[in-house]
Amino acid sequence: MTNYYRFLDGIRGLSILWVLLHHIPMELPQWLEVIRKRGDLGVELFFAISGILVTKSLLSTFSKEGSLKSKAKEYFVKRASRIFPPFYATLFTLGFLSFFVKSLGTKLSEISSILFSFPTYTYNYVRFFVDEKIPGAFGIFWSLCFEEQFYLLLLLIFIICKKNVKTAMIALCFSSIVLRLYGAFGNDPEYYAKLQYYTHLRLDAILLGSLYILSKSSVDKLAKKYIHLFGVIVFFLSILSIGLHRYESHLERALNYFLVSLSFTSLIIYLFNIEKSWLKKLFEMKALASIGVVSYEIYLIHQIVNGVMARFAHQIHYSLYISLLFLLSFLAAYFFHRFFSTPMNLFLRKSFLNAHFDLVKGTNVMNEVVK
Repeated sequence: MTNYYRFLDGIRGLSILWVLLHHIPMELPQWLEVIRKRGDLGVELFFAISGILVTKSLLSTFSKEGSLKSKAKEYFVKRASRIFPPFYATLFTLGFLSFFVKSLGTKLSEISSILFSFPTYTYNYVRFFVDEKIPGAFGIFWSLCFEEQFYLLLLLIFIICKKNVKTAMIALCFSSIVLRLYGAFGNDPEYYAKLQYYTHLRLDAILLGSLYILSKSSVDKLAKKYIHLFGVIVFFLSILSIGLHRYESHLERALNYFLVSLSFTSLIIYLFNIEKSWLKKLFEMKALASIGVVSYEIYLIHQIVNGVMARFAHQIHYSLYISLLFLLSFLAAYFFHRFFSTPMNLFLRKSFLNAHFDLVKGTNVMNEVVK
């Protein structure tokens, strides 16, 4: 059984709070606006964690005895049992609401030609086929498409490349960066947005974490030996990447995404290897980790909560709005996670893998499952 790392849930907790702040539809004080403008970086933290945990899970699966088919099945079921039920439940809920919320129904009818892309996890590419504005509750699904496409790519790498997995990952990572930089010199007016949405242009966001797992022993040995120097480097890299995240040119955006991927992955590696630090204690706080446990559900439903609040509570003070959004999103996500996601996760795993998974305080302790 994979060890449980509470600080990873803490990072997820911070990430999802950052994303929620990013989507608040009201004017904020300047000091908060600086943070809010960079809220999309919360998703980048999720990507960094995904690369590490999913690759670790896949390595564990492929190291077991059994046929290639059984290993691929186990990997897929683990991913699908956690991701699919709450995602499709959210899609169903939004579709149901569209019959009663006129504005949502109208927006969906305007983008009817690409509605297929949401249940098929292709929205991050197809969304550029329409000019109409995407409803906020649907617009966030681009990152789920990104992750699902990566999960499949990672499986293909392990199946096809076998003993050359690391070489293939390095080649794909390098190719993705080169393609991203090449496109930055083009004349596509939508390239600025495509840089964020297109999976093939952003593979380093997750593959750097994958490469860490494949070289974990040597990287950890070096990190532990120079842990304090490593911490200083990670700190300045993170500050630099976050500070430079507001840019104007395509080239600046393309370069900064690599800096973000490198700094966030390095931050997680640092936390894996340091025994005690104020930063690790911060991420291991029970409150923050509890938010992280249900971060996936919060991500799925927070724009629904946001939409309701924007309609009925848009005139309240920003501090109260933020507090209510955080609280209501957490409570809704907690019940969603406990009474739907977790039971469905266990049911599907038991049904298709004939396995038993223990629960600790209502959450799956197998931290290999990306939340």
